[in-house]
Amino acid sequence: MKVDRISKLPDGMLSQILSFLPTEEAVDTSLLSKRWKYLFASLTNLHFDYPSSSLLVGSQKEKGESENISSFLLFVDKVLLFHNPSSIRSFYVHCREPIDGCRVNAWVRAALCLNVQELDFCVSLQKFTMPPTDLFTSSTLVVLKLELIFEINVSPSLKVLHLKDIKFADNDSFGRLISSCPVLEDFVIGPCYMGVGFEI
Repeated sequence: MKVDRISKLPDGMLSQILSFLPTEEAVDTSLLSKRWKYLFASLTNLHFDYPSSSLLVGSQKEKGESENISSFLLFVDKVLLFHNPSSIRSFYVHCREPIDGCRVNAWVRAALCLNVQELDFCVSLQKFTMPPTDLFTSSTLVVLKLELIFEINVSPSLKVLHLKDIKFADNDSFGRLISSCPVLEDFVIGPCYMGVGFEI
């Protein structure tokens, strides 16, 4: 008869082991048994990357993009919701699909409440939203990597537009900006960065 030695380890040690797994796989261990059901709630490293192959398996690959991104957003929400009120070491979110800025800020605040030490966010926003001010005054945060990508939406009646030190997600986003200004008369830009290998 085989002995399940792993399940006999203390919760703290098991949670530490799970923290070395991708977050999606660590959460999946909750299906193993009652003993494992809530161990993921003590993970010290929370890493979310979209698109993630482990979130897009089986029938999910056949879903539309909107359903897949919705599943991803709900997954992040639930992991944070069920997390124990203990410290987390790192919180990593990379997603190039547009996300509501208020939702991103809610994730940041949740991580700060969990005394996060390392925060790495590279996300595309549906519209620009200022990050929470306490993000920059946290006493526990020692590593902060922040890349917020958003489309600049302007009025079609705009006649004067001056841009400086703007990083565009790609050349197409710059084209969409210009095409949305049919009566533009005065346009000044630079220096700005637009996509890989294209800078003005």
